[in-house]
Amino acid sequence: MSVYSSGTKEFPAKYPNYPVFDNKGNLYYSDSGGDFYRAEGRIVVVRPDGATEHLYGGHLHFPNGMAIDAEEKNLYVIQSSASNILRFIDPYADRMNRPANVAFEPGSTRLFFANLGGFSVNAVDVGEKGLRLKYPKF
Repeated sequence: MSVYSSGTKEFPAKYPNYPVFDNKGNLYYSDSGGDFYRAEGRIVVVRPDGATEHLYGGHLHFPNGMAIDAEEKNLYVIQSSASNILRFIDPYADRMNRPANVAFEPGSTRLFFANLGGFSVNAVDVGEKGLRLKYPKF
């Protein structure tokens, strides 16, 4: 046996949990965080060259089982203590590089978002229309 990943220097693994590989040889694993009732879990990726990167989190609710869809567009993560499943788009952070503010295209299912890390604005089809803005009456 040998250690394949112990997290990153900034975020050492606390409770490494479920692994899943993509077709390029990247290993994704959930780091549940160690406390079932505190939202401190993360998603980590280990590249084929062994480089470990913090992909997402620090506030996930005990991330556990994971799966990647056949097209490798989405990474699904079970949050055990939140009783739900999250779907992440773009597991390589090519399109979503530290996303920030968002807005829907009027009458559309396209959600536009600013990328703080990529200095760009991108869009993704989320399959549902956004709600109309509500304005208070003064």
